[in-house]
Amino acid sequence: MKKQHAIVLSVVLAVVMVLALVALVACEKPQEKTAYGLVHGKGYVGKATVTRAGDSLVSADLNEACLPTYVQGETADGTYVVEGKYLNHGSVATGKFYKTVKFAGVTMTYDTTEVTSGENTLSKGYMVGTKTMLEFFADEANCEKYFEAVASNSVTVVTASGDKTDVLNAKALLKTENGYWGTPAENALGWKANVKATCDYVIANGFGGASAKDDFKKQDNSATNAKLDNELVDKNGVKTGATWTDMWDYFSLLKSAFEK
Repeated sequence: MKKQHAIVLSVVLAVVMVLALVALVACEKPQEKTAYGLVHGKGYVGKATVTRAGDSLVSADLNEACLPTYVQGETADGTYVVEGKYLNHGSVATGKFYKTVKFAGVTMTYDTTEVTSGENTLSKGYMVGTKTMLEFFADEANCEKYFEAVASNSVTVVTASGDKTDVLNAKALLKTENGYWGTPAENALGWKANVKATCDYVIANGFGGASAKDDFKKQDNSATNAKLDNELVDKNGVKTGATWTDMWDYFSLLKSAFEK
């Protein structure tokens, strides 16, 4: 009887060890995670993609989709293309916007009603029901719907000649495709270079270098003849290699993806 008990116990222990090993392997298997959200002054929908193996960050990438206001129509007819007032780098400007934009079962309609925003009078802009565009994009699920619709060329604008999906498409709106902010000079960085620097930084250092926006500081390298002007360093004094002003937005989005 004791021998039988010993055999049973051995089998049970062997099974437990196998299950534990399987669970460990599953935990360490690289997993791709994504997070979506408004970035860069809430003017763009960002997507962060990371590969995580256990507690290690294996890879990271960033992309952004410009909002529907990034592309304007040629002629305002009041029905399909309307005129609206908006802030252009702090100054009120008038633009021509496609009135109706549709994607993933969502309809955005441009509302030209003027409202007071601080010291400025602006149009309400794109609305989804009673929500403003920014209120709508405060929900990550809505950011995902929009970004993936842009990436798959399935955002529709309603025009006088019918619905079109070649206006607000990936070529026009994705920063990886539309040439947004090319490298301005040898001692500065454009969008793609900042993406690479930021992703390289978090892969090498993780997410312990900042817990607030002000933890990233501009370091003036001009006195040392370093290549980059005003490179960002984290709260531990680690150089990030990045120079863009909203480092915290992109860092936070990557962290959100990693922690999912």
